[in-house]
Amino acid sequence: MSATKKLDDHVLPETRLTASPALLEAGAYPSATPSPARLLQESLSSSFAHDDEKWSLRRTATFLIIFCGGFWLCAGIGISRALNGF
Repeated sequence: MSATKKLDDHVLPETRLTASPALLEAGAYPSATPSPARLLQESLSSSFAHDDEKWSLRRTATFLIIFCGGFWLCAGIGISRALNGF
């Protein structure tokens, strides 16, 4: 019986919902501090909005060939060294 009495002491009073909570938009909730995720989204959107200078096709292809070629060269050297025992 003492176990039930202890449980009865910790039971919360019944709560009743008088009205359903109001639904807010994701950005409409007034918060005390600005959300870091929203600040990042705003800074990224403003950074990518200024796309005045785009790379030409030749510059992009050259970058990709050099970068990917360097990667595969390093990967090939690493694999051959691993197979030959350094």
